[in-house]
Amino acid sequence: MGSLNLTCDRLSDLKMSYTLISEETEQIEDVYKERAMKIVNEDPDKVEEQIAILKKLVKKEEGLVVPEEDGFYRMFLRGGKWNPDTALEIIRAYFTMRKDNSRLFQGFKEMENLIATTFTQKIHGMLAHRDGEGRRIYVFRPGRWNPDKVPFASLFCAGVMLCEMVAREERTQISGLTAIVDTQNFGWKQLRAISMDEGRTIATFFNISFPVWLHNSHILNAPRIFHLFFGMLRPFLSEDTKNGVVFHSGNLSDSMKNYFRLDLIPKDLGGTGPLFDNQNNMPEIRALEKHFRDQDNYGYQEVDKQEQD
Repeated sequence: MGSLNLTCDRLSDLKMSYTLISEETEQIEDVYKERAMKIVNEDPDKVEEQIAILKKLVKKEEGLVVPEEDGFYRMFLRGGKWNPDTALEIIRAYFTMRKDNSRLFQGFKEMENLIATTFTQKIHGMLAHRDGEGRRIYVFRPGRWNPDKVPFASLFCAGVMLCEMVAREERTQISGLTAIVDTQNFGWKQLRAISMDEGRTIATFFNISFPVWLHNSHILNAPRIFHLFFGMLRPFLSEDTKNGVVFHSGNLSDSMKNYFRLDLIPKDLGGTGPLFDNQNNMPEIRALEKHFRDQDNYGYQEVDKQEQD
């Protein structure tokens, strides 16, 4: 995941509809096809050729096992703006992060436990509508996190599962994500529960280890302690990611209306819609139980030395 730092004004000629995610069809609208060409350099005439090139590059990676479906390769090619070499770098980072931080992904195999202990705390979720640029809206509320009840690994894994969920959507592969981070009540308790290595992992995920673009992050209600935390992450963030961060203060509605249609944003996040709730995500997450369990079959596998000989 990276950041293109593209503002709403620059993309005003490619406005999207506000259809509920649950009502979207498999048929991609023309506006998304246009956006795919303009934003991620997608040339319909070269799709099969670029997928074939990336498949050959992946096959040369020692010990790397990936899904065979073209959709997997298309997802990473969109993340790499249809440059096979860039897409390969994202694939490498994606699976290296999982190999090096396997404990953070144990929740993939413990979905119901993660739902019961973590998702029910309403710390994060994806809103039911896209924004005006067709992006999924990811909400993260770290101040609601109680490290005594929810370990960092569960917090991180739940966020990754939500991102994995939307990364399978072609519209999201094209348009990307925008984040709303409500930091109210974030304090020393939360800060002390995140090690420097874990902070670096968060930054790595948003920088280079996920195939969906994070365009902007809107930070709400930031206390001084959160600014300290952001300062800890800042050295590990790319310039585009840092430039895509917007801090909101004062009257949130006055500030947020410059970026979102307020009736689609929960009123506790500066909008006029119903209070934030992530229950709409639970059926989507449960529907992907097999997908998450299958992840152990992919990635960098141990190479049998006898086979090499």
